[in-house]
Amino acid sequence: MANISDIRKLCGPFIEDIRSCGATTGLLRGENESIGISKHIIRRDRRPLNTPEKFHKIADDYFYEKFNVRYRSAALFCTSRYYIANVYGKTVSLVFPIGNYTVCWSDSSKDLYCDIYIKCKGDPEKFSMLIDNAHYFQGNVCEAIKSGNEVMLHCDSYAYFSVPVAGETEANRRFQEIIDY
Repeated sequence: MANISDIRKLCGPFIEDIRSCGATTGLLRGENESIGISKHIIRRDRRPLNTPEKFHKIADDYFYEKFNVRYRSAALFCTSRYYIANVYGKTVSLVFPIGNYTVCWSDSSKDLYCDIYIKCKGDPEKFSMLIDNAHYFQGNVCEAIKSGNEVMLHCDSYAYFSVPVAGETEANRRFQEIIDY
């Protein structure tokens, strides 16, 4: 993948969804890789950084039962908030799913680890109850972006445009540049 034109060609369904709702920001992710445009395949064996494996499996099973997707182990974690993405890497990347995709997000939980796992205090039953009460949805990327909460992106591959931006305003400007062609 070499340029913005490639992103526009490969990521049509996502770009059309974003255009339809007039979003001014997209999906962001902190990255430690070099600056530029790249294509990546979504891992299907993601292991959690902080959540104990037992709770990771409970959450994965919950999402599989509800949505038929293992969102905790087979998705890319994103946000629409620049300052949150900036915490997770040396640069902030704009994320564009290639082809068909879906998202999973909660309207009440900003982050499953912080808002659910920490509150359960090691109790698996309480963890399951908190996940269920967090009102997770599948689909509607525009509402997911508006929520500002953690967004789990499920697709086969994605493009990312990693740029040395001076902050949220510049990231949003670059995002608009890509979707407004």
